[in-house]
Amino acid sequence: IAFSYPEEDFFNTFSNYSNKREEMELEYDRLFHLSEIWLYSLEYIAKNEFERAKMLADIMGFYRAFGVEQKKDRSDAIFNELEFMHYLMFKETRAINANSNKNNELANENAIVCLDAQKKFFNEYLYPSGIQMANAIITKANNEFYVHIAKDFLDFLDEENKYYTGA
Repeated sequence: IAFSYPEEDFFNTFSNYSNKREEMELEYDRLFHLSEIWLYSLEYIAKNEFERAKMLADIMGFYRAFGVEQKKDRSDAIFNELEFMHYLMFKETRAINANSNKNNELANENAIVCLDAQKKFFNEYLYPSGIQMANAIITKANNEFYVHIAKDFLDFLDEENKYYTGA
């Protein structure tokens, strides 16, 4: 929601910014519509249109493999990628819980598949593009909300990177 256009859902979540609606809308438009800050991961990591098409197909392949249908925007939209990671974590936790309750070998394999997918998706798409996206926001934002959210996003990416790399 933090990277979505500041509408009702945004202000329901970040109610302390409700009295700054116009300021938030103007800053969002300035950052994400008028600047070169994209909320799409492939705008940061694809070197050309051919690579972008290949990577979009790969991302959609991840989604299909886990039965996920994106309902809005491009598959590389940051909110779609974050929701997908959340879904993979949920599926992994569910498989681990099923395994601990029954010592189920299939559940253990499912948990491993989910964790492997998280690592690959994170390392290939979310992490490299997220770092660039967050730094661009920090550099160009005039509003403390977007600077703060971008710094939180960097902290999240760093923590997740440590988890996935074992560092």
